This record gives sequence, C-alpha cells and structure tokens, in this order.
Amino acid sequence: MQTAPVRVETCDAQQWLAAVLPSASERYITRVVYHSIFWSYLTPVAQEHITAYLTRIAAEASTERPLAWLRLELLGRDQPAALRLTLWPEGVDELLARVHPHGAWVDWGE
Repeated sequence: MQTAPVRVETCDAQQWLAAVLPSASERYITRVVYHSIFWSYLTPVAQEHITAYLTRIAAEASTERPLAWLRLELLGRDQPAALRLTLWPEGVDELLARVHPHGAWVDWGE
C-alpha cells in the first residue's frame, strides 16, 4: 500500500483558499472546495470573504473548468447538519442530505 505524506498547514482560511485555489484550472478538472463542521467557527467577516472569493472565481467557471463547493455544516442548535453542493458554471445549489453531526445517520434528499 502506498501512502502520501500528510501536510498540515496553519494559515488563515481566507488566505489559504486564495493561495491553493486558483481562479482558473486545467481543462476537464473539477476544482472542489470541501469542508465539514467548519463554517460556524469562522467570523461573519471571514464567511463573507470566502463566499465572495468563491463567487468571483465561480464567474470564470465553465463546463470545461467547473467549480464545486461541497459542505457539511450544522443547520443550527439541536438540528442536523446539511450536506450541500453548489456546482458552477450553472451555480445550482442543492441540498443533498441531512446528516447526524457525527455520522450516525444520513437522510438523503428526495
């Protein structure tokens, strides 16, 4: 079995995303931003900056250079998490499932 070394980076989320996610990609490669139970730990300003950055680079997405934002985030206190996917260039945002925050169950969308 071959393993890849794990690299842990300590950085501000906004700065890290801009550094590792270029505004353009190679043809036929889907860039995917994924996070899980992360969003609620950000300040509202950081959330706005990340959303604005994704919106800006999403404007350059195409069928040959798509962008996906896949996230599993809490809906609120005493509520399940939501697994959502936004896929560009269309910009369609879809609720894929409601999920127990620790993975005990998944209720897939209709």
